Amino acid sequence: TTVADGPVSTKETPEWRELMGGDILFRIISSPTKHNDNDETNHAEVGNIVCLDYEGKLLPAPGNSDDDDNGGTFQSHENSLIVLGDNDIPPGLEMGVRYCPEGATAVCQFHSKYAFGP
Repeated sequence: TTVADGPVSTKETPEWRELMGGDILFRIISSPTKHNDNDETNHAEVGNIVCLDYEGKLLPAPGNSDDDDNGGTFQSHENSLIVLGDNDIPPGLEMGVRYCPEGATAVCQFHSKYAFGP
């Protein structure tokens, strides 16, 4: 199953978490430590400086693969230092970073209004 088909949950894949009333979908793929989604103690807050690697991708149109021209990576950064709340990254990604435990790898999927505007 691909992300283009929508959020999918199986025993092998983590659950998607809905943020902002379901407009932003977030899930942790791997984490170096055991985490509890309700535990806010190891999450970043507005004003924190965070170092992250991220890759921005467009979702392919339904029925197309990631290899088609309408999907794929449009932005990629490694060891990027950002200040949460300073609009250094798209708002949808920033919201995902705030819910991501330190050292974890996550996927954050959101509508363009949380990236580039309506």
